[in-house]
Amino acid sequence: TRGEDEATGALVGAALEALAALEDVRGFGGEEVDLPAAPVGHLHRGSRDVPQLVRVDRPLVPPAVPLPPTDDEPPPPEEAALVPTSEVDLDALLAGAEVAAAMADAPEDFAEEPEPPPTPPVPDVSAALDEADREVFGEVVPEAVERFGQARSCLEDLGMFGRMRRPTPAEPWWAPRTEARLLARVDAIVAAGLEHLPRLVKLLEDHPLPDPETTWGLVFLCGSVAGDDTLDECMRLCAWADLLDPEVREAVADALALAPHPGIEARLAGWLDQTAERREVAVRALSRRGTLPADRAVAAALDEAHPGVRLAGVCALGRIEAPGAPRALHRAAITDDEPLVSAALESAFLQKLPVGLSRARELVAEGRGDFASSAIFLALGGGKDALTLLVQHAQGKTPTALQALGWYGSAEPVPLLLDRLADEADEAGAAAALWSLEWLTAAGLLEGRDDPAYEKEAQPFVRPRRDPDRNPDPWNDAEPWQRWWRRWGRATRPERRIRHGQAWSVDDNLWLLGDVQSTAAERRWARLELCARVGGPIALDLEHFVLRQRAEIAALRAAGAVRATARGAWPTRIE
Repeated sequence: TRGEDEATGALVGAALEALAALEDVRGFGGEEVDLPAAPVGHLHRGSRDVPQLVRVDRPLVPPAVPLPPTDDEPPPPEEAALVPTSEVDLDALLAGAEVAAAMADAPEDFAEEPEPPPTPPVPDVSAALDEADREVFGEVVPEAVERFGQARSCLEDLGMFGRMRRPTPAEPWWAPRTEARLLARVDAIVAAGLEHLPRLVKLLEDHPLPDPETTWGLVFLCGSVAGDDTLDECMRLCAWADLLDPEVREAVADALALAPHPGIEARLAGWLDQTAERREVAVRALSRRGTLPADRAVAAALDEAHPGVRLAGVCALGRIEAPGAPRALHRAAITDDEPLVSAALESAFLQKLPVGLSRARELVAEGRGDFASSAIFLALGGGKDALTLLVQHAQGKTPTALQALGWYGSAEPVPLLLDRLADEADEAGAAAALWSLEWLTAAGLLEGRDDPAYEKEAQPFVRPRRDPDRNPDPWNDAEPWQRWWRRWGRATRPERRIRHGQAWSVDDNLWLLGDVQSTAAERRWARLELCARVGGPIALDLEHFVLRQRAEIAALRAAGAVRATARGAWPTRIE
């Protein structure tokens, strides 16, 4: 233990005593003995894989964010004026008035005697010696100051990691190392001492603008430590945060959804009857925790007066089975609010309700397939009769329409995609056509395009290789693709659905959901396709920690309903 602090030395000593006790157990034939316990203090078992409630012996955390007084609290009493009630009180008031008058009439040169000058201090030789030591050896930082600096640095990392684990639609989803470092920062702050928590909360006052990252870190930290005092501070932080800012609302809702404190759910239930901003946060967090009542989710989805609450309620209906969900989702899907329509279609797919697929079909038939990406929704859940509508919509050359052909999985529109690829004037359309061609055929023509022998090496219908060094820039040279299609296109069968150059199967979706380079948008569509094509529930939370998602994907691989899905077909499980 040389060079370590006292806590570490005590812990190592306890471990050695425990090992010695275990050696003694062997000699007693397995008889139970009392093993020495590790010392309690700031040391605790670290979190691993997913958030876990931290239990550690500690003093109470004083509140740093006091709540404003409620309307039920009486105002402070005012000081009553002195009213004379007897001759004694009247004489006292008269005497005081005479003294005040005499002081007012006193001459101006009247003054109290000046105090004697202070005695000059005796030179402190020890102070001069301490100054010399500081110049040579540096300033000695108190341990409390150093630990607060460490806790502050960890809090900044915690907020940053919390933001990094929520990818944008175009970013890869894989972040287990980020999440492991996130949980390690929680353990480090607890180890530094929760007595620094009030000063950490006060850091938000120094920020001139709303800080979603720091707010997320503090809410998640307080919600990860056992105790009513930390839970109180967590909810005070949420109430004090600038919930009018949409990014702050998203950060608070995400932190409350992931924080492991069991008391959060009861506290959030009270927010369902408060302001619109608090209702939105409560609906989002409770639905992700699986404790939002079904009737409250439907009520939020029908709240037309508050758009944020309504959007949160529509998203919640994708996680909760509610009798009134079809009506609420239909009313949301026929609006002109594109994010609301997209959320309604997604929730309907997750619950296998026909309102989502039927509304997507209507939008594509009206020529509005790009609105809320309804063309992709139709491609994910539509049968063989959906091809005509998708090809007709793709005549508009929009990127969404061309990507929908790739998700649909038919080889018939490949000539149309090749024509769009040759259109040099439409760079976005050419890039979308290129994506769909690769998605359907996995020809691999993007790889080794400078090699004259690339066409010989490109084999048909092979799962694409996800190479991180692969050039991501689109290559809109249609001639090599046309030559490749003339050579290998006759091997396709129009009646079979293809994905990555082979007959589509559930394995393609599961592989895409688990691939480290899959983007958040690709995983979203892959999960919705599973819900539309596969029977049985699809239990997969794309917003939770990576290791939990991996366990859920493994459970899907072993599910009998998933394995029974036919290959190369367009099954529909939306009822």
